[in-house]
Amino acid sequence: MDAHSLSQMVASGQMLTLFDLRAPGVVEMDGVPGARAIRLEDIQNDHFPDMPRDTPLCLICERGVVSELAGLYFETAGFTEVYNLAGGMIAWRKA
Repeated sequence: MDAHSLSQMVASGQMLTLFDLRAPGVVEMDGVPGARAIRLEDIQNDHFPDMPRDTPLCLICERGVVSELAGLYFETAGFTEVYNLAGGMIAWRKA
């Protein structure tokens, strides 16, 4: 998902759960509004959020690489609507 599309979804209040893989303090200071911090290590150890597997979610990191990897773990765990912010927060800041 590109930054412009995500920005429109956030602004319209569209149902989408946002997870940011950067450090929790960074997420709170410089994150997409409504994003919650999540650790890649937790995902890799099968500690996924308690939520329906068909919940639309978007994963975010600084450049889009770590969140893309995390997305593969979510998909393997059975999540069906997994998006990655292409270009990460770098792209978000430019949008």
